[in-house]
Amino acid sequence: MTKWTPDDIAIAVLTTRNQPEAAQRLCRSLGWLRARLQDEDVQEAIERVRQEMRRTLLARWVDKSDQLLDSVYAIATDPSVPASSRISAARVILDNIVRLLTSRSSASGEDIEIA
Repeated sequence: MTKWTPDDIAIAVLTTRNQPEAAQRLCRSLGWLRARLQDEDVQEAIERVRQEMRRTLLARWVDKSDQLLDSVYAIATDPSVPASSRISAARVILDNIVRLLTSRSSASGEDIEIA
């Protein structure tokens, strides 16, 4: 029988919908999984893997968001696109600019004035 590491258990728990599915993926009983989840090493692994997953997903989102904004900008500035679509695209761009400015100002403690 395979000996699962705390990281293996963490990955199974974090990438499945529920504990029974995680136990099935590990080819173990639900009782076995629940007992392992009480282990401090497994709890630490879950938190560490969760943080790694968040960092990875955020990095991917940032990479894709630049591409998406370029696409939205192309829609907003293309005269052959219907006006309602251009307006919607422009709103997306403006919302992202405001969110970016707001997050930067709250991080630095500055007030922002939008004219």
